[in-house]
Amino acid sequence: MRIAVVAGICPGNHRALAINTVKTAGGFARLGHDVFVLAKRPEPGFTTLDAKHALREPSLRFVTTDVPQHPGMRTDHPRYFRAFGDWAASKARQLGADLVYSRHSFAARACAHAGLPTVLETHNSVIDDWFGCISALRTSATHASMRAVVTISPVLAERYCNVGADAGKIAVVPDAVDPELFARPDDIGASPFAVHGTGLHVVYAGHLFDYKGVPTMLAAVRALRERLPRAVLHLVGGLDEDRQRVAELARDLPVVLHGSVAHRDVPRYLWHADALLLPPEPDHPSAAWTSPVKLGEYLASRRPIIASDIPALKPLVHEPAVAWFRAGDAASLADAIVRTLRDDEPMLRERVQAELAARYSYTNRARQILVAADANALAA
Repeated sequence: MRIAVVAGICPGNHRALAINTVKTAGGFARLGHDVFVLAKRPEPGFTTLDAKHALREPSLRFVTTDVPQHPGMRTDHPRYFRAFGDWAASKARQLGADLVYSRHSFAARACAHAGLPTVLETHNSVIDDWFGCISALRTSATHASMRAVVTISPVLAERYCNVGADAGKIAVVPDAVDPELFARPDDIGASPFAVHGTGLHVVYAGHLFDYKGVPTMLAAVRALRERLPRAVLHLVGGLDEDRQRVAELARDLPVVLHGSVAHRDVPRYLWHADALLLPPEPDHPSAAWTSPVKLGEYLASRRPIIASDIPALKPLVHEPAVAWFRAGDAASLADAIVRTLRDDEPMLRERVQAELAARYSYTNRARQILVAADANALAA
């Protein structure tokens, strides 16, 4: 089949949406399909070739839009999104797509209205219809060409039903990982932490928003100074403004901020960690439905993982693959770090982690999406 993957992303972007979309497209390609990605223009200094290699998906073809992007005013954004959606529907038809997989609500709606078999994936919390999500969801109930609606959590699936989506078309498919990229090899190379001494390296990779667990991590590090004086917290990623804010908060703590790292370079930071942190706070709405990309990446790296016990994570993973701590509780996190660094059954933990990482591969994710869309019927 020829599959058009639509996303309002710029090639070269390394945020979770871009990673998830492009790697899912790669999953379709690994299943033997002809895949092209319809996207915005590359970010400054990038080309589509750079983007393919940065995310390790060399077989994909990018087609970038010529729709001008309205800068500045928020009120301009829906006009651009609609124009991008119309362009994507026209381009998918022109390129002979048998199926459209869209992470862009306006594009999914435009493709379905054009009669193209379409899958909408959204993680939107449906507060309003600013980005066209509610309208696209309702299209699933009025147009047979909207073959499926994919999301990452039963909580979101229920919300979509409540705003008018066809319950029979909703599929819950968690986020995934590229095991080939993140699986730890026998030779893991030089440590990126070597310049920071031979201490215990506790690592978090991702955005540095407070709801991701930054306050709890910093408080836990403060609590560990006497119990584990050699422990260093390494924060990999984050926007410039967030790194500056966190650097100020952590100025008296053993915390190293490594800044933004290209996706293909993230694995070595995980492989050399003594423990990996996944500490989302409990008081953010996403605690009920998040499916973090980093969970799969952590699992594939087969290092000790310490995760907060928010409702969204408990169905996805279990001990001994992770060690749980009470979400938002710095003392509980500090205790979990101490326990984890004394792990006396690493082989059992690593085996379970490898099994879960294989389950959550992008190839399996792509296969589940095609089943939800009844793609065999399209190919017949």
